[in-house]
Amino acid sequence: MSDADRLHCLEAMGRVPADADWKDWDLAGQTSWWGKPLDPKEFWRDKVVWLDEAAKSAAAVRGRTWPPMPYDEATLARLYPALVRVYPGEGETHWGQAGLDSPTASKAGRGAHSRQP
Repeated sequence: MSDADRLHCLEAMGRVPADADWKDWDLAGQTSWWGKPLDPKEFWRDKVVWLDEAAKSAAAVRGRTWPPMPYDEATLARLYPALVRVYPGEGETHWGQAGLDSPTASKAGRGAHSRQP
């Protein structure tokens, strides 16, 4: 199959096929859909919302490193002031990397892990 034929097939599929070789992956970057934002509703339909290898692979075949956020990011931004009100004197927030897929946040206030006396 010629490169033009492969490119045409990739364009029609809208993703890299499961049996793709290096040439398909190389040509996918020339398609109109490669790297475009993914629709969260469509992406997560009938799937468990979980950042695992299946979700990462489903994003990768469409030219994305990560799957789309399954919810509106603006919702999280609106929650921040409420979190500050609930934990006003807990100290500054420290971000950490608990595992490969799960960042964590903790407060440096008084408690067992506090740096304050």
